[in-house]
Amino acid sequence: MEIIIKSWPVLTFFLLFQTTLYSRPLKFGAFNVKSFGIAKVERPHVLKSLTQILIRYDVVLLQEIRDKSLFAVEKLHESINKFSPYKVIVSSPDGRSRYKEQYAYFFREGYFEYFKSSVYPDPKDYFERNPFLLHIKPKISKKCLFIIGAHIKPSDAVNEIKALEKVYAYGKKHFKEKDALIMGDLNADCSYMNNNELDRAFFNTSDFFHSVIHRSEDTTTRSSTDCAYDRIILTDDLFFRKKSPKTYNFLKELHLTEEEALQISDHFPVEVTLYL
Repeated sequence: MEIIIKSWPVLTFFLLFQTTLYSRPLKFGAFNVKSFGIAKVERPHVLKSLTQILIRYDVVLLQEIRDKSLFAVEKLHESINKFSPYKVIVSSPDGRSRYKEQYAYFFREGYFEYFKSSVYPDPKDYFERNPFLLHIKPKISKKCLFIIGAHIKPSDAVNEIKALEKVYAYGKKHFKEKDALIMGDLNADCSYMNNNELDRAFFNTSDFFHSVIHRSEDTTTRSSTDCAYDRIILTDDLFFRKKSPKTYNFLKELHLTEEEALQISDHFPVEVTLYL
């Protein structure tokens, strides 16, 4: 089940201006916003920073949303739409225990001919939180693709990451598409996956899947940690702009203190720009 939030009204001239923007590559991002809910959007400086971060992307996956009422998501959506019109698709709260999380995709309205979404049914219960998939066709391209958004359980990272290949097989069959991105907080480093386990991970052993965020990256906000938890994995036929795969260090880019940055999240977004 998913919830689609319609755009708020924006200035007419921007909608007309959109038609000139279809000749450029598209930027994709994934961001664990750490327990995102009402408390964050009620802090003006946090809402402003989140808006500045998210409008950098044509498509961005948010994880670790805890907002059953959708008040916080709608408030963030309203803030973003003051700069550019976006659609939002939000998954239902999910999790094996009383602790539930949601995913959300924000993507620029008018840039895509169509979109569909699906929650991975997980018939064998591999995942703590079932991955959330988005199938889109950019207007600038004849190519379609789908995204697998995942927030992997830290204590079961090795097994859940292995099961992502099954999620890809589901998406390929369900959407009748082979080009895909897998992205999100995979907890694929440090105490959750050692180097030997990473070496055996499908995205490091396959000729078809390629992790474009290197394990040497630090995707964490805290100065005391240095872990590449967040990843973007591309299938073989997707082409990306050189040097575009990276973390977005909003602490430095927005001139924040570590304390201010941690009020936003303990993760940095990861991103890539694709030629489609």
